Amino acid sequence: MKPTVRALSPPELAVLIDWAAAEGWNPGLDDAAAFRPTDPEGFIGAFVDNEMTAAISAVAYGGNFGFIGLYICRPDMRGKGHGKAVWNAGMARLAAERSASTGSPRSWRIIAARDSARRTKPSASAAVSRPRPSEAKGCA
Repeated sequence: MKPTVRALSPPELAVLIDWAAAEGWNPGLDDAAAFRPTDPEGFIGAFVDNEMTAAISAVAYGGNFGFIGLYICRPDMRGKGHGKAVWNAGMARLAAERSASTGSPRSWRIIAARDSARRTKPSASAAVSRPRPSEAKGCA
């Protein structure tokens, strides 16, 4: 089933923080309270039957910087495109921003490749391979 993607409410954001802790991540106990006022629409979730299946933070800071983090999918929903749905929504929100990310070096390479592909126009004979969001741990 295709998920509905929308901004998270404060209680849903608390669930996302709990998911991160369950994965062994250290999201910071007060981070969400600090980031949410900066960009209330910056925490995005995928939902099926009103249940959150995946989420991401895509917080914009003014007109020139954005931050991606907390990219996670519920373990029982991985591999079904829910992580990709929130990834795409987060990237769309920050399309005009310079972006930074937390995560592994592999996820940093994914974002760097996306940004590089965006800045260069391939020739007719060049093949452009874009990394898939599902390559990031715990998502898609």
